Amino acid sequence: MHLALDARQKAMLREMGVKVWQTTATPISQALEVSFNSSSENPTFTPDDAWQNKTANPVKGYSPTTLASQANSVNQVKPIAISPLPHIVSQATPLDANLVAPEALGALLPTDQLDALTWPELITKANDCDSCRLGHNRQKMVWGRFAHELHQHQNIPLKTSVLVVLDPPSAYEEDAASPAVMQVGKLVHAMLKAAGLDSEHRPIFISNVSKCRIPTGLRNPQPDITICLAYLNQQIKRLQPTTILVLGWGAAQVLTSKMEPRPSGTALGHLRGVVQHYLGIPTIVSFAPAYLIRNPQDKAKTWDDLCLLMQCLEDKKEI
Repeated sequence: MHLALDARQKAMLREMGVKVWQTTATPISQALEVSFNSSSENPTFTPDDAWQNKTANPVKGYSPTTLASQANSVNQVKPIAISPLPHIVSQATPLDANLVAPEALGALLPTDQLDALTWPELITKANDCDSCRLGHNRQKMVWGRFAHELHQHQNIPLKTSVLVVLDPPSAYEEDAASPAVMQVGKLVHAMLKAAGLDSEHRPIFISNVSKCRIPTGLRNPQPDITICLAYLNQQIKRLQPTTILVLGWGAAQVLTSKMEPRPSGTALGHLRGVVQHYLGIPTIVSFAPAYLIRNPQDKAKTWDDLCLLMQCLEDKKEI
C-alpha cells in the first residue's frame, strides 16, 4: 500500500508518535508493465527499467526477464485432451457405521481384568483400547495428570485429595495428550489455587470423563462414554480421592445415573450446590472451565461450589 502524504500530514503523524518512513521502492503497479500487441491474441510481458536496474537482494534465478519469458511460454502450451472418468457413485458411510453396537460393548471391559492391571499397564490398556467408537476414531489417548509438577511423572497412583473430572477431551487436549491445556488449564489451576489446593503435599489428579475425544459428527456418544467410564472408575479406585470435583455438564451427565442421592434433573442447575456421592465419594458439580471463559459472570457461582468442596475437605480433616 502506497500513501502519498504532504508535509502537514507527516507533521501531524509525528506529533501523534507515528513514525513515517519514506520509501524509495518503485510502486508495484509500475514494477511490471503489461503491454498488449494488437496483432496477437497473447499478451507480451515486458519488464520495467526499474526492475532491470534493481540489484538489491535479487531472487536467485527469477529475474523479471526470466519471469516474462516464462509467462509468454505458457501461451504456447497446447491443451491436453482428457478422457472423461467413469461415473463413480460415492457411498457415504456414517462415522459410527460398521462398528459394534454401543450397547453390546460393555463386556469388552471386564472389571476383574482391569483390577488385575498395574497403573502403567492400565495406561497401556487404555492407549490400545478400541472397545467403543471413540477408540476407533482416536488420534491420542488422554489419560490424565497430576496438577503439581512434582507429581507429574509418578508411575504409581498417589492418594489424592481431589479428583477433578472434566468433559470429554477437546481437540487441543487430544493433541497434547493431556487434560486442561491452554486457557482451560490456566483457569483450572487458578481455581485450585484460589481454594488453597495447589500444595505439593496435597496431590490433585485431573482427568476427563472419557479418555478419547468425541469425533465430530458422532451420533449419541453417551453409550461410548459410559463404556469408557470403566477407566475413570479404575482411577478412582487407585487414587482414592477424598472428594471429586466435576467440571462440566457433559461429565456430570454421565455420572448422574450413579450419584447418590439421585439428582432431581440432569440440568446443571439441579446438580450444583449440593454434595452428592459417586462411588461413595463426596462429589461437587460445577461449570466447565471453557464455559467460564466465555461466561465470566458465572465465576462467582463456581466460587460457591469451591467453598462447598473446601467444606467437604475440612469435614474430612484435610484442610
